[in-house]
Amino acid sequence: MTGSAIYPQFEGLKLTAKQQEFVVLYCRPDMGFNAARAYRKAYGLSTKDSESAKRSASRLLTKVHVSTAIHIECSRRLALHDDIARQVMAEWYKMMTLDIFSVLTIEGGVVKLRPLEEIPPVALSCIKELHNTQQGISVTFMDKHKAMESLAKALGVYSSSHSQTGNEPYEALVVRLARENPE
Repeated sequence: MTGSAIYPQFEGLKLTAKQQEFVVLYCRPDMGFNAARAYRKAYGLSTKDSESAKRSASRLLTKVHVSTAIHIECSRRLALHDDIARQVMAEWYKMMTLDIFSVLTIEGGVVKLRPLEEIPPVALSCIKELHNTQQGISVTFMDKHKAMESLAKALGVYSSSHSQTGNEPYEALVVRLARENPE
């Protein structure tokens, strides 16, 4: 069964289902690019077949269509990782820049929760907990300091090798997020 893609990213490549499974397993972070291990798992071999798996995996890695598929799968995983990293940093940025008065108001010296329909969705996503108490509603926000620290680490602010320009793609992301979420 060659050429039938069970994974859409391999459409058009002449790979068997087991070869496709090998490629996906080989590129998984928990497999650590261990070809013999990925081969054993994809082909259903026991650990007793270790030497055979090493030889077969090594041969498989030399095939052009398999190495092409590995490149495609690794690129797909890197793109996914980058998207997730950007989403995480966007969430940290929201927490870091939250104006608590978009959630709370002060009326006659008493702090009150704004009506939910008045609270912007971005502010709602920064609320960790809401509790009814005898004094009213208690609001716990996500940890702003932790968000600032996490974002700073991701941007390399704490690194000793951080230059004046820093990590340009992520600096540009922070600037874009600031423009999209004006206060």
